Amino acid sequence: MAPKRRWAAMGVSSMILELRRGWKGLLVFTAVVMLIAGGVPHFFPIVQEDFAADNELEKAEFVELSSKDGEIILSWDFEDHDDVLEYRIIEDESSHMATAKLVASSSERNVTLPHDDDEDRYFAVIAVMQDASVVPVGMASTAELVDPIEELMATPYLQIFTAGRDDLRMDDIAGFMSIEFYSWLFLLVGTWLAYISSRSVGSDFDGRRMDIVFSTPLRRRRYMLEKFVFLSIGTLLVLMASAVLMALSVAQVGEGDVLGLQQIALSLLGAWPLFMSVIAIAFVFAVLLRSARGGAALTFGVLLLQYVFNVAGHMVEGLSWLHSLTIVAYWDYNSVLLDDVFVAGDFFLLLALAALLLIGAVALFDRTDIPA
Repeated sequence: MAPKRRWAAMGVSSMILELRRGWKGLLVFTAVVMLIAGGVPHFFPIVQEDFAADNELEKAEFVELSSKDGEIILSWDFEDHDDVLEYRIIEDESSHMATAKLVASSSERNVTLPHDDDEDRYFAVIAVMQDASVVPVGMASTAELVDPIEELMATPYLQIFTAGRDDLRMDDIAGFMSIEFYSWLFLLVGTWLAYISSRSVGSDFDGRRMDIVFSTPLRRRRYMLEKFVFLSIGTLLVLMASAVLMALSVAQVGEGDVLGLQQIALSLLGAWPLFMSVIAIAFVFAVLLRSARGGAALTFGVLLLQYVFNVAGHMVEGLSWLHSLTIVAYWDYNSVLLDDVFVAGDFFLLLALAALLLIGAVALFDRTDIPA
């Protein structure tokens, strides 16, 4: 066989070997990501309905609040009073009423509650009708009423998942998907890639097969590049297949005109060089430690640290600089989802980072002794 043909044959054999080793893991992971991508949109109508009920409650203007002799007096003029079985009064410390508790019930159109000057208090009155249906009567507060959804989104917990945006809303499909899917996709896909990429290289060290692999004309650089290409293309296919299924699910819940396939595909495409960087990092650690398990553990540690930095940068104002130190900061999926803008500069910056990390992994592998 001519040298060039044998070289090509070895390249094809190496790719086929990689496919044989990893096809089960790739198939299972693809199914998991697609199931999540296609399943999450179906929860949106439930969430939207809950927030719509909150909005309806806040917009109702039938409740008045006054204070007298250390007591709070709530009164309301509900036009369907004759059909009401009872009124229920719930209270919370915030207008979104996410942790509201029942504080009183009445068959009359007023109720008296003890006053507390030290705290802002938010009250909602709900009418339970004779037919067992529930109708919001309205809200009142000892403080100025604000938009419940905006107040909820401003809580420190949800700020973890907004990637620095203050215009996300859970009652909007783009904001819902940003928080419920995109905000933790980095850890989901990154964890799998940390394992499978480290195993791709490290298992040949662990199984003491490296000397057999390189007893053929296959060169070290080609070995690394082929594995990198295989994993990168596999990741891209997973992302694009997930985009198609997500778009179908979004359309099925009636939000296809708000969030379409192009937006979803571009938002996930922006993550591709991010995950290529994860693959290259795993290669570096697998070669450095000459171990699949050690390489995966170190790579996952880096991903976890990146995620912690990202969260801290969003939650604590004084630590906002930590966010810019993370690679996930340069995957701006919200710009696509909310503004219909693909940040090409960040995409190519991550591509350059992935290339540099791969070059580093190849250079390190060239200088690594291969055990017999």
